[in-house]
Parts: sequence; C-alpha cells; structure tokens
Amino acid sequence: MAKVVIEIKDCSQCPNFKATPYPTADSFERPEYWWCMADDAVTPNAEDVRLFIKTDSNLPKLRYIAGYVEWHDKTPIPKWCPAKIKK
Repeated sequence: MAKVVIEIKDCSQCPNFKATPYPTADSFERPEYWWCMADDAVTPNAEDVRLFIKTDSNLPKLRYIAGYVEWHDKTPIPKWCPAKIKK
C-alpha cells in the first residue's frame, strides 16, 4: 500500500473529514459540526458521538473536531490528528 502525503490548511481539505449540519433557530446560518473519520482516530466518548448518530449511524469510527464552524472560520488542525506527520 502506498502512503500519500498532502498539505492542507484545515480539516475540510482532508479525505477523512466529515461535516454535518449544526441546527440553529436562524434559517440563514449554516454552521457545521466537524468530524474525523480516520481509521486510527480515537473513538470518542458517547457525548461526542451522540450528536452525529442521528444523521449517520453507519460510521464505525469518528472523532469530534469542532462545533458551530461557519464557512469563514479557520479551525486549526487538532494536535491529535492521526494523519499529521510527526517530526
């Protein structure tokens, strides 16, 4: 198996990224929850997963990255990211 290295600025550019809607009372807002679906992502606690299971329960592993992320937000890549190259 080949290892592919890509440079990204935030999690939304990662192939392990998943976004789901963050419900709000304002219909003009479009915030999202951000999730990591990497094979070696640490399985989160029940509190993190509770929000996501309502939408897609077929995912075996996922980890909460951030909540209420809007299109203009620059959410940094978490320190625990399994795809990061360790220096």
